[in-house]
Amino acid sequence: MFRDISSGAKAERHDLDLMISKLHEGETVLVWKLDRIARSISHLLKLVDQFEKLGVKFRSINDPFIDTTSAQGKLVITLFGAVAPLERAIIIERTTAGLKSARRRGI
Repeated sequence: MFRDISSGAKAERHDLDLMISKLHEGETVLVWKLDRIARSISHLLKLVDQFEKLGVKFRSINDPFIDTTSAQGKLVITLFGAVAPLERAIIIERTTAGLKSARRRGI
């Protein structure tokens, strides 16, 4: 069992990297909830892709629709892949709007 104490918002996390280095083909990564392993769809997709290349499956206990051990779960991951660019665009829009607002207020 691996536990990371650092924020899931960080892409680089020691225990996550250690876990990935010790994975073997045929194993399944099981997380309590998606936000425990990734904070963005794009990061989740990168991890799932990395697991797939290693021959490792992925499941989330509290998000049963995320389960690469089933055809339906793989479909949901594929749909997430289509949504990832939208998520990134929304983040950029919000950041830009926040910066503009702060500049107007002299911050």
